[in-house]
This record gives sequence, structure tokens and C-alpha cells, in this order.
Amino acid sequence: MEAIGRYEVLHRLGSGGMAEVFLGRARGEGGFEKLVAVKRILPHLAQNHEFVSMFIDEARISATLSHSNIGQIFEFGRADEGYFLAMEFVPGVDLRGIHRRLKKQKSLAPPALAAYLIQQVCAGLEHAHGKCDPAGRPLGIVHRDVSPSNVLVSFEGEVKLIDFGIAKAARRMTETIGAGLKGKYAYMSPEQAHGRELDARSDVFGAGILLFELLTGKNPFLGEHDLATLERVRRARVAAPSSYRAEVDEELDAICLRALRREPTERFTSAGEMGEALERHARRTGFTARQAARWVRETFAEELAQHRQVLLEVRERSELAAEARPEAARELGPPPSPYLLVEPARPRGDPRTGPFPRQGTPVGPPAGFVPTPLTPTGPGAVGKVAVPAAGGTGRLAGGLLPVTTSETPHRKRTPLWVHLLGFGLFALGVAAVLYLALGRGPGKAPGGTIVVEIDPPQAAQIFIDDELHGAADTSGRYSAAGLLPGKHRVRVQSSRLGPLEQIVEVAGGRTTRVSLRGPER
Repeated sequence: MEAIGRYEVLHRLGSGGMAEVFLGRARGEGGFEKLVAVKRILPHLAQNHEFVSMFIDEARISATLSHSNIGQIFEFGRADEGYFLAMEFVPGVDLRGIHRRLKKQKSLAPPALAAYLIQQVCAGLEHAHGKCDPAGRPLGIVHRDVSPSNVLVSFEGEVKLIDFGIAKAARRMTETIGAGLKGKYAYMSPEQAHGRELDARSDVFGAGILLFELLTGKNPFLGEHDLATLERVRRARVAAPSSYRAEVDEELDAICLRALRREPTERFTSAGEMGEALERHARRTGFTARQAARWVRETFAEELAQHRQVLLEVRERSELAAEARPEAARELGPPPSPYLLVEPARPRGDPRTGPFPRQGTPVGPPAGFVPTPLTPTGPGAVGKVAVPAAGGTGRLAGGLLPVTTSETPHRKRTPLWVHLLGFGLFALGVAAVLYLALGRGPGKAPGGTIVVEIDPPQAAQIFIDDELHGAADTSGRYSAAGLLPGKHRVRVQSSRLGPLEQIVEVAGGRTTRVSLRGPER
């Protein structure tokens, strides 16, 4: 199985224009391990000094931040000529996923929930804005990308602000190359759109956009193209959320509109002040974190079930490992969540392996381990023992070997059919989720694919329907699968080409190729 640094890759969680994120496992002393999110810079950007500089800044800046509303960084390193971050794994969804689900359901988030989520975002921003160096001097951190994809909401109702990759600090460790605009245009502040100096009030404006979007289901500045969006941001003319939705009360109207004032001096003086206003509103409505957790779990019930099944699968594999090493299990006791005992390698195709078959160097009992029968049921029964490899390397010699024993078993083993049944149900659940996610549920046409070809070939960001979908490598090719049948707007953004875009008709179950050609700058 692939590894990034010392982290075993279990599953690909997603990717953006700068990096890709994986679910990984970190091993520790005593046979413990922890699930983490591993963020790795995209291969075609690994040689780009600007992106690498931003990535290193994210690690250094984020490492100084420790707050319940900010995703924690555990480790920064380099592997296979690329950089990676090991971060806190937050089971749940981001605000972008919440918007998509609500749009699909043709509904809106409860106003009290919207106020709670953004109050939590403000708490994280206030911590970052007030961070000082060891000498007590303010670092002047500004996030500059307070957008839906950078706000995570866990199934327990926790809210985490992530991705300080384009954050700006007064004492920045590295110097950004170029003066180009960074961030997502529809979530910029007016001063950022004008290329002016930024302070904490720019992030307050970003929090105001998130609040407006949760309340109304609309981004107040999104235009037909980037230039139109930037012009709307610079003007910053916003109607009251209650004009779109009568349920929004005057207090929330006032908070949202104050955060979205064009002039920074007219906004809240800090994210903390905006958070306090939202907290007062929450006290009046009586909305709590428990209610937020209940809403997320109910709205994303399928995703929660899939997440729990994966954890059960990992847990089961850990328990099987404990059976192979009973002495270690007795010493350590039950593994506390989210730490799990490391299991020995099994051959590919073993039904107990689950969705993530182990590869690479097997991990077995330590040198000097005393073989212990695991499953005998009486005199003459056949059991299995773990045997240390020759030379005391701690690797398994031939895996689990059959032996004959007359000892009494200390633990009854779960029947194989139980494991097979559990794995079968898990596989059916995953298949059902993929079936629906690809648009192949009852009454739906299958999803289509767009293959983008850029001429002249070069690395570029690919936007579909004004949302960043991924990035083409230096070959200039990119494939976007699982798209709903109908027309989609495809746009290519590259530092070497002018804006290229095209409307593409997608048919269900078919591949449509689009060639975007343009002169180099």
C-alpha cells in the first residue's frame, strides 16, 4: 500500500487546485495508531516555487495555532520529492457539501444553525488574528480564503477552519512570488479585490459572505464570469438576507450586513466582536452544539453510516491483530478511540482484510515473542500461532502457521461467516452510495465524462460550472467523470494562457472531448 512519509495511505479524500488529501494511519509506540488526514502538494506543482512557498507557510503558520475551531497540524515533511502535511482528521462535511445537499433538497439551513456555524468560524479567526510570536509581537495573520471548502463541520457538531496555505503574516517566513490575486473571487473582500493591504477585517467580510450564503442559499457576489464577480465584490452592494427569506430576523440581518460593509472601518472591528454578536443571537434562540450535531447527522445520514462502517472495518482488523498478539493485547488493554492496534499483514484477497488490503512490509510480533495457540477447541485441535522470523526481525515467517495443541483456548474466535457477512453488507452499502452518487439511482440517467485537452499542453486549473474541479498536469489533459447530463461550463485557468472557456453538452454514460486552444501570454 502506498505510503506518504511514515503514514500509510488508506483512502483518497479529495483534491483541489493546490494539493490532494488522503486518509492515512500513523503508527506509534506500543502498537498504537491514529487516523490522520495527509495533504500532499500536487506533483506538477512540486517544482513551482510559489506554490511550495505557500505550502510551507501553511505548515509553519498553522503549527503556531492551537484552537478547537482550527484544524490541527501534526507534522510537516517531505517524501518522494514532494511536501506533505499530516493534519487532524475531521469526519464530517465542509460547507460546500452542505450547500450542495441543501440545493439538491431545495431547502435552506435553519437560521439558528447558520448563526452557530459562523460564530464558531469567528472564534477560530479571532485566535489566529491575535496570535503573537514568542516576543509578544502580533504575527498579523490574515486567512484570506474564508470560503465554504475551508470550513469543516463534523458529525459531532464541531466546526474547524482549515487551509492557511495563502495566509499572510507580517513576519512571513518566505516571500510570495508575484502580486497576483489569490483566493476564490466570490469570497474576497473589496480591499482584496483591489489588491490593497489586508487586515483581520478582510476575514470578517469573508465570514459575512458565508453567513449570507447559509441564510439565503445564494452567494451575493457571484457573477457570470470572474471579472463580473470581482466588480460586484468591489462595489459590495448587498440586500438584506430577509429580502430573500422572511424567516431571517432583524438581528441576523444587521449582523450580516455590518460584516459586509464595503469600508473596513464600518464593519465589526474584529472576528471576535462579530462572534459575540452571533453568540448573543444563539442565546436568544437557544440553539446549541448538540442541535447542530443532530442536524448534520440527519442531513448526511448516508455519509455518516459509511464513515461508521469504515471505522468498524478498521476496528475489526485491529481486534484480529490482537488475537495474533494476545500478550501485547493483555498488557495494553482495549485500544481507546481513535487509536487502534496495528494488525499483521494478510495475503491479498483475504476476506478479513476489508476495503483497504495491506501491502508492503508485514508487521508481526516483536523479537522473542512466545508462540501462543489462538483457536484450539480441545485436545488435538488445530490452532494458529504467530512465529517470529529468523534473526528476530519481528516480521511474520509465513504468516499464521497451523499447529496441534492440547491447551484450552483463552478466547473464542468470531466465526468466519460473521466476518464475511459484515464485509458483504459493507460492500453493498458502498456500492449503493457510489451508484447514487454517479447519478445512476432509480429514474436517473448515468453520469457523463468530459475530457479536457489544452493546446499548447501545460498545467492548469480546471473549473466546471464556476467551481474548481481539479488540475491538469503538464500533458494538458484532464478527465472529469460523474457529471450530470446536460450543459456544463468548462473553464481553464493558467498563468501562461488567457481565459479559455466553453459550454459542453454532456450525455449520460458517454465521454465528451473538448479541446481548448489559445495563444500563450
